[in-house]
Amino acid sequence: MKGLVFDTENRMQFKDFSEPLLDNLQKEVGGCIEVVHPKYLPEGLCMVIDDEGLLKGYAINSIASILYGTPEHGQPIVGTAVILREGFVAGELDFMSLDDGDEVGLMLLFSALGICIKNESEAE
Repeated sequence: MKGLVFDTENRMQFKDFSEPLLDNLQKEVGGCIEVVHPKYLPEGLCMVIDDEGLLKGYAINSIASILYGTPEHGQPIVGTAVILREGFVAGELDFMSLDDGDEVGLMLLFSALGICIKNESEAE
């Protein structure tokens, strides 16, 4: 499942997550996941973050916070974040892989912000 990972140092990359998905998402964000729906992400996309990131003292993720609308309401996003698609699978709301259209849309959004997204192979 493909997602877009970005950290507190504004490094971003598309990454393929294998099964078990929940375990791999928890490893990526550093703890139990929370799903948020940022104001400035296209409809159908969600952001996965560490539910206890503030308590753990993680650094502010400026990109995630901007997408979340933090300047308007004051609640920051901290730590690493992962953008995934949400949709219905067998009648249940679940995570879905980003598709080519999502990737292009996110690349355009972040390009407008002056942020470069790397492919997983380029980031290593």
